[in-house]
Amino acid sequence: MSLRWARLVHEKLAVIATFAYSQTALKEEIEKHFRGEWKFLHKIIYELPHEEATKALIELALYFRAFDDEQDLTGFWKQVGVSVVGSLVLKNREIQSLSPREMSNKIIHAEEIKWDFSEEQPRIICTGRNKEEWLRAIIDVWKMLWIGAQLEDDQDDANATMSAVAVAVAAEPAAEAAKQEGDENDDKYVS
Repeated sequence: MSLRWARLVHEKLAVIATFAYSQTALKEEIEKHFRGEWKFLHKIIYELPHEEATKALIELALYFRAFDDEQDLTGFWKQVGVSVVGSLVLKNREIQSLSPREMSNKIIHAEEIKWDFSEEQPRIICTGRNKEEWLRAIIDVWKMLWIGAQLEDDQDDANATMSAVAVAVAAEPAAEAAKQEGDENDDKYVS
């Protein structure tokens, strides 16, 4: 039996998205409502969630690689032309598109992972080791979410397939009955 890779990827993306998209709002709220020194506030609001999101990112990379190995997601995305989650800066300063599989590799082999909230959309910056041919991988969180949101969980996929079959089976007799009766409004039976 195959693991539910999509489910594992979704769980990690939930942690990553929650951290990435909450930081700007939390910073604004803290500036509004907290004065003076709050010894553990930074730890609660940033440090602990940062650690969990970084762990989730590394686990996501491992799960995604395994899921890609099993399902050849990279091949599919290449065919349909939607395989970019960021950019890769090489040592020679050339910039290349970053595929989801390469994103996973760069996360796994990064010397350092930083979260960047300076732009409108959060980004993750992975810095390469000295021996690597790349300097940094810049991952757009929203693009990573977009790719992850396309992955269907086995459980969800089975339910969705069953629902689609049920709708098609139910619609077929109704459409046939409308044609036989000569109903002018048979569009209402087509979904």
